[in-house]
Amino acid sequence: MSELEVQKQGIIPSSITKEQARDTGMALVLISLLAGLFWDKTFFVVAIFLQVINMTVPVIFRPAGYVWYGFSNFLGHFVSKIVLALIYVLLIIPVAAVRKMMGKDSMQLKVWRKGNGSVFRDRSHQFSSADLDKPY
Repeated sequence: MSELEVQKQGIIPSSITKEQARDTGMALVLISLLAGLFWDKTFFVVAIFLQVINMTVPVIFRPAGYVWYGFSNFLGHFVSKIVLALIYVLLIIPVAAVRKMMGKDSMQLKVWRKGNGSVFRDRSHQFSSADLDKPY
């Protein structure tokens, strides 16, 4: 994928606002706190330092914001397609295969193929106000 295609798809943000820079700083503070919790305690000092900078001059985190928001856009662009494909393969296809083995024909394709008529159901129901009060 060329750089122009990446920018057209919106993966690389064109600009970072002050609020987005502040959010990036908060994300870096959170990452530092988690690193201090799981690895070395000196990351707590780094987290405090980053928080002070984030509260006073959040614009400093603007370059990191390009990386942070670019990475999140990249993940959102590709991971959503992967998750939807997995749901389709792991859920929809097996359910359809089981229904086909059971002989279910919800769309009435067999009836439609046998004749030339319509397979739509004729509903000649006169609606009343009670139908609107309790639609289910």
